Amino acid sequence: MSSSKPHPEPATPGSKSTRFSPQAIREELERILSSPKFAGAEQIRRFLRFAVEETVAGRQDQIKQYTIGTEALGRRPDFDPTEDPIVRVEAMRVRHALAYYYQHQGRQDAIWILIPKGTYVPVFQANDTNPIKDNSTARASSSAGREDPILALPEGPGIVVLPFDLLTDNQDRVYFADGLAEMLVVAMTRFPDFLIIGPLSRKRLRGQFVDLRAICRKYGADFALGGCVHKHRYKVRVTLTLVDASTGGTLWGVTYEKKKNVGDLLTFSDKIANQVAAVLADQHGIIPRRLIRRTVAKSTKNLKIYEAILLHYHYVNVFSEKARQAAKDALEYAIQIDPDHPLTLAMLADWYNLEYVRMRAEKDALERAEDLAQHAVLLDPQCQQARFTMATVYYFKGERALVISEAEQALSLNPNNASVVAACGFLLALVGEWDRGMLLVKKGMRLNPHHPPLYHAAVFMNYYRQGRYREALNEAMRIKTPSLCLDSLSRAAALGQLGMKKNAEAAVRELLTVNANFATHTRELMRRQFFSDENVEMLLDGLRKAGLERVHV
Repeated sequence: MSSSKPHPEPATPGSKSTRFSPQAIREELERILSSPKFAGAEQIRRFLRFAVEETVAGRQDQIKQYTIGTEALGRRPDFDPTEDPIVRVEAMRVRHALAYYYQHQGRQDAIWILIPKGTYVPVFQANDTNPIKDNSTARASSSAGREDPILALPEGPGIVVLPFDLLTDNQDRVYFADGLAEMLVVAMTRFPDFLIIGPLSRKRLRGQFVDLRAICRKYGADFALGGCVHKHRYKVRVTLTLVDASTGGTLWGVTYEKKKNVGDLLTFSDKIANQVAAVLADQHGIIPRRLIRRTVAKSTKNLKIYEAILLHYHYVNVFSEKARQAAKDALEYAIQIDPDHPLTLAMLADWYNLEYVRMRAEKDALERAEDLAQHAVLLDPQCQQARFTMATVYYFKGERALVISEAEQALSLNPNNASVVAACGFLLALVGEWDRGMLLVKKGMRLNPHHPPLYHAAVFMNYYRQGRYREALNEAMRIKTPSLCLDSLSRAAALGQLGMKKNAEAAVRELLTVNANFATHTRELMRRQFFSDENVEMLLDGLRKAGLERVHV
């Protein structure tokens, strides 16, 4: 791997400005502002133009949060940077857009304009790694403009978190309300696709009519999350609401209650924050499901990277042929746009994993999945989806120790991502870590009550292996994913063990209809899904009793 740094070595702000003429710097500025990342983003265009022009004019000492806010971003003279985070938010956007520009269109530009972390004053540096000058530096230059992961801004939707209203005269509850908002922000930021803004200042908004759509426009957010804390006799009640900025309508709401016990409020806050984050941001959560509806009808060439990820989420929810092809096209297009985007690489690897487990037409699917997942992990070892996808690859390869290792690494990166928690639980259970696996699956279900029915497959397997066939059948009936053979297979095996022949044979017919390969590749398909020969034989026993060997479509 290249040892090149994410950016050129930072200079002291303004220290290298004198080697370039003002005209050369302004020409570079115009090239940047006409690039796709900046062309449609007026706020960051004004920010960067102001910072560059002030520096070229020798007024670096005037580039402060207040002057940027009032002179570049249109804030009123009473603008208070400690209460309004707009400058910090836009500075992150500018750094991210600059990094993207120098990774792509600006790789060969003679001058690089950068805004180092910790300052708003730009530096102007020579592009010493220009690939035109020396072919030996081409690999280094391809990564030299890549954004520092600490500075990179998420590509996905923005959520602004508001301070919680207090429906009580007891101002002692302020610490609880403000602490809950902070904990929600922390919990939400564990989902790397989302830009979390806030929590906004209670003092700044006090006494104002809060127009949520206006606040979302102000901070470039797609959703606003707020709520209230109410002291009700011997209880504390917390109500949360999510508003969609595009419509102004309430998209989701929930109420939590707890008996008033100050010593236990921290645990209560933590529980709320983790569950809300999972319900909203998990791949099966409220926000992705909302955005999927807007995305599925788009042409591939009009998609952004995050929208490609949404199409993959849609595919794993519906498993239709149309969704399958749309997800592949979108992910491959996203990788053309940014070949080193870890999450899209991991998602495409996951797509190939599904091809493998379903024995679809793609050749060498598992090898392709492994290559993509390994690339994603190398680019970002902290990418949870990449780690989980790597665990799935090892699951299909039958490498138990590596499944456990990668699954545990994935879990450590965000223990409250409901979909990854439940999916890792399924993998761990099927490789023999039943107790640990089932605890994780149940946690995933608790974190996101909107979890997909497929989670019940793990619970089915746990009951089935214990010979608790009635309970196993109840779980099998809840899988409800008819386009996957796992649904009918589970019902058939449980019904066979219970001696319910008529229903069992109907489930077998459904199984053979759903997957035409099942009759001719029975053991291979089951081995890919259920890991071990022990699990396969256990299920085959139920399928034989259900009439697998005598039923024909």
